[in-house]
Amino acid sequence: MAFVRDVLEGLCYSSVVFVIAYRWWKKRGLEMDHVFLFSCGFVFYLLIPISLGTNEYFSGYGSPYVAWKALYSSIPDRTWAVYFLSCLLLYGAFIAGDAWSGSRRISRPWKGHQCNGRVLNAFLVVGVVAAVVLGLPMLATLFDYGPLTRTNALGSFTAAAMLILTLAVLATADARQRQAGSGSFWRAIANRFSMAYLIIVAVLIASGGRVIIFSSVLALLALFSVYVRRLQLWHVVCALLALIVASHAIELYRINLFAQILNPTQYTMKYLLFHLFSENFNVSHSLLEFLHAYAIPYIRFPLTLLTGMIGLIPSFVFPHKLDYVIAPPLLGYQVNSPNGGMHAFVSLMVDFGVIGSMAFLFCVSWVLQRMKRGPLVPYGAMYALTSGWLALLFFRDTQQTLIKAILEFSILVPLAVVLVSGWLMRRRGARASNSQSIEVLDHA
Repeated sequence: MAFVRDVLEGLCYSSVVFVIAYRWWKKRGLEMDHVFLFSCGFVFYLLIPISLGTNEYFSGYGSPYVAWKALYSSIPDRTWAVYFLSCLLLYGAFIAGDAWSGSRRISRPWKGHQCNGRVLNAFLVVGVVAAVVLGLPMLATLFDYGPLTRTNALGSFTAAAMLILTLAVLATADARQRQAGSGSFWRAIANRFSMAYLIIVAVLIASGGRVIIFSSVLALLALFSVYVRRLQLWHVVCALLALIVASHAIELYRINLFAQILNPTQYTMKYLLFHLFSENFNVSHSLLEFLHAYAIPYIRFPLTLLTGMIGLIPSFVFPHKLDYVIAPPLLGYQVNSPNGGMHAFVSLMVDFGVIGSMAFLFCVSWVLQRMKRGPLVPYGAMYALTSGWLALLFFRDTQQTLIKAILEFSILVPLAVVLVSGWLMRRRGARASNSQSIEVLDHA
């Protein structure tokens, strides 16, 4: 059974490499689209922690790894074989959804809706005011990694940051659409919404919000590589190195050890890999607990996800909304989530099971491919934002990513901006038409 497990694990890696290489060759450059970003998250969270942990690569890094290894050793090879087979099926379903949707070129990317500046400014004011109100109480505890800071203040502040990020991407897409693709992308991105988000980033860095920051960078790279220009190999290498260095620098800065980044003697390959993969190692702890205690279900009804939709209602409207959410423990799944991160495989199995998860990922990929071929506003912006969340946040907190980051801030907010903008433009056009009619009657 160990041989079967190794073969299935190798097939998971091989399928990802083949898909990325084929798409790179076909498009003569890299699109950091939903398939590429999902593939990166798939390898980073579902495969790499298990592979490195199996080889005891981080055996000298203290009690967290010892506890992880003890739990890993209690899981039989048969369970791991089923796990890797399930991963292979889930990845195949996602790729099949993209292929089934077709591969036609983007249809009329510059012929979409327009965003009204007043509407964008109104949303920006709401986001900035919310960020200031929620951020001020956090100033004294930015480097305190306590549970109160992370679950209450930081969560609400992050929501305000997501709103401003959505406006920045939407304004960038709107500027590119007005230019009909002829202007500078970097000039389009240099707007007041991006500047406001950069200020918010400073607080997110101090509070440990690395995943949110990197996801926003990936969203902008998705917008650039899909709608402006394909990336080449050296672009990808430079971006990867920059993300690794930035991730390490943010971690050291957060724990007041930033001076260590200037110490070249510590940079061994094992040291860099440990800090790069420490986050997904923590998240994989919930996966180990799930595989140790429960069988992988075939199909389930997504009660946790559907009841979690109540989180879209503001707390001041429905203050006790969390009491109505059916959490996994109520369904019989007692799984520990270190630092609040629930592994994507666990979330998908609790909500859908293997077969249901395959259908769900197929539909997600199909919708994203259709969205990708639409005009920049609003579909291009919605697509870039959703793709950005897929690489990291989706795999470490699936339910909240689907509800808050994707549904609320990547789909509903852009649609609201476009609908209100269209209503104002139609109203302005109606007023102009009425004025012209009155002038004609007066002259008559």
